[in-house]
Amino acid sequence: MVVVNIQGRLGNQMFGFALYRQLERMGKEVYVDFSHEPLINLFGLQYNVIDKTTALEYLKDRDNRNIIKRWEYRIFPHRCRCYEEKSTGIFDKNVLKLDDVYLNGYWQSERYFADVTEEVRCMYRFPECLSDYQKKVLDEIQSIQSASIHIRRGDYLEHPELYGTITMEYYRRAMRYIQERRENVCFYIFTNDISWAIQNFKDNNVFIIDNSKDSETGNLDMALMAACKDNIIANSSFSWWGAWLNQNQEKVVLAPKKWEVNRSTRDIWCKDWVRI
Repeated sequence: MVVVNIQGRLGNQMFGFALYRQLERMGKEVYVDFSHEPLINLFGLQYNVIDKTTALEYLKDRDNRNIIKRWEYRIFPHRCRCYEEKSTGIFDKNVLKLDDVYLNGYWQSERYFADVTEEVRCMYRFPECLSDYQKKVLDEIQSIQSASIHIRRGDYLEHPELYGTITMEYYRRAMRYIQERRENVCFYIFTNDISWAIQNFKDNNVFIIDNSKDSETGNLDMALMAACKDNIIANSSFSWWGAWLNQNQEKVVLAPKKWEVNRSTRDIWCKDWVRI
C-alpha cells in the first residue's frame, strides 16, 4: 500500500494525483490523505482515501525519527514508512519503487507520471461550468493568436526568501520572444494582483482577466490558460498545469529559469519549454 499526501492548492494537488495515477498503473494499492481542502474534486475524480488512524500510524515514523534513523533511511529508503520529499522539483526515482509507505511531498515534475501522461490529460478535463464572463473570454482566446501570462504575487510577496518575485524584465522578454515568432498576438493576464498588472501593462494588445470571488470558478482560469495558443508562466504550479494541458502542438511555453530562491529545481521544467 502507498499513501500519497495531497497538499497545497489546486496545482499542487494535481501533481499529487498525477503521481497517484502513475503508482496505480504500476499495480500498487494507492490511497490519498488530504492535508488541505480537496480542490481536486473540480475534476470529478474517483480515488481511495486512507483512514486517519492508518495515516497516523505511518506518520509516527516521521515524528519519532532520530539521527540514526535518518541515516538508515538515506541508505535503505525502502525501510522508511513515511518518505519525505528531498527537494522540490527534483525527480527522486525511489518514490516509484517504494511500497508500504506514506509519501509526503509535492512531486512537481512530469517525470513522476511519465508513463501515464495521456491518462493524466484525460483526468484533468475541465467541467463545463465556466461563468458567463469566462465563456466570453474563452471564445476570444480560441478565435485569435492568444498567449496567457500568469503573474503570481500576493502570498509570494510574503515569502520572497523562498519564491522571489518574477520581474517585469522576465515578462517583457517573454512577450518579445512570442511576438518575434507570432503575428498579431493578444496577451491575456491572469493574476492575483490586478492593480499591479494595470499599472505595469498598458499595451493595447494586453487584456487583464478579472478575478472571480468564487474559488472554484477562479480555478477554472486554468482552462482559459490552457486554451491559449502559447503560455508565459510564473514559478507557480497553477500556470505550470495551464501550460502543460495546452494541447496546441506548436505551442511555445516560456518559464522563469529560476523557480525557487537558492535551490535547484532541475526537473520541474518540461524539456521543450523555453527558460529565460
